[in-house]
Amino acid sequence: APALLTAVPQACVYAATREVARRELGALVAASQIQSDAAALLAVVAASSVYWVVRAPSEVYKLQKQARAVTDDGDGDGDGDGDGGGGVFGGASLGDVARLGACAYPTCVAAELPPLVARVFCYKALSSALRALGGGALLEEGGVLPIADEVAAAVAVACAVAALATPLDVLRTRTLQILLADNEERIQDGAPSEAAAADPTGIKRAAAELAEAARRDGTAVLFAGTAPRVLWNGCVVGATTPLRSVGFGWVRDGVILQLFDSAAGAARIG
Repeated sequence: APALLTAVPQACVYAATREVARRELGALVAASQIQSDAAALLAVVAASSVYWVVRAPSEVYKLQKQARAVTDDGDGDGDGDGDGGGGVFGGASLGDVARLGACAYPTCVAAELPPLVARVFCYKALSSALRALGGGALLEEGGVLPIADEVAAAVAVACAVAALATPLDVLRTRTLQILLADNEERIQDGAPSEAAAADPTGIKRAAAELAEAARRDGTAVLFAGTAPRVLWNGCVVGATTPLRSVGFGWVRDGVILQLFDSAAGAARIG
């Protein structure tokens, strides 16, 4: 439920922030003070940084609900009453939601921003290479690649980046688990533990645990879950990203701008 309830706000925040950043950076591009690809990357960084403010709290509780779904009583909260923990966030207060979201934010950004930037950069490079190799015969009217080629390029890049960035995802997951355990201890004891007070974000403890596991069992432990990650973040996200970008363009140009034009005309702005 937290993931579903925040899905639309997340998407809106990301799209709006990226659009504002692109428009602000457009003046620098026009003045040749910055390249268009660099502006696109900066807009993505800004949008993703704001996006995780909305997503981080739901990410923590999504993991909690997934973990509790496999308890013996099967109702999701461990008390056997079948209510699943009561409420959208499993009975937790909004204060807990905000606090854990703030603690999880640095790890979520650190784990997701580098792969996102790499995906955008490599996708643009591959698209440019396809345009150069294919010449005019490959391009559609307006000098753009066919949507099928755009999707294929996006999937190829996303799969490669998802596989290579798996250790970051493992680090994020372990950090969120630590934060949830810290929250349970705080609720039971009435105060944070010594370890939680010294490392409120949990990232230092998670990194130390994973480093020790890699020394003990080999670096393969850092790539646990690579196959499902590539399937989702590579194939699914990679294939839908160009489609979502095209869809956003249609909505922006066909609906939003018309609404603004209508409002401006009615109010005689300018």
